[in-house]
Amino acid sequence: MCPDEFAPLSRPLLGSAALRRDVDAAAAQLVKREEDRMRRTPGYRSSRRTLQKLAHSYLLYECADAEHGAWDRFHVRNLGLKCAAGDRAALAAVAQAKNFGDRLPAGDLERLRAAIIQLGSEPKQI
Repeated sequence: MCPDEFAPLSRPLLGSAALRRDVDAAAAQLVKREEDRMRRTPGYRSSRRTLQKLAHSYLLYECADAEHGAWDRFHVRNLGLKCAAGDRAALAAVAQAKNFGDRLPAGDLERLRAAIIQLGSEPKQI
């Protein structure tokens, strides 16, 4: 599965009112430190090591009115394993997001987003 398949689900979250939030507390502190340094020192560049640390952490974008933390436990791996096992709900949700996500009415898009979050947040039961 390609992350682009979920683009219609995240598109409303990437507007100008989006808020960046780090899932990992240590990464959040590191980002704050780097942003403070950038404000104090024009032209400041983060070190390679710092950027590597940040690249290994999760960063989420949420609108001010979004359900805080809804995507925190989502893992595309969980959804992929369910699709690979033939889980009909997972396959249907991915197909709907891929084929119709950007053309769904708001209510249907919210239901699809909630279904995908739930499917990707629960590990596949063996």
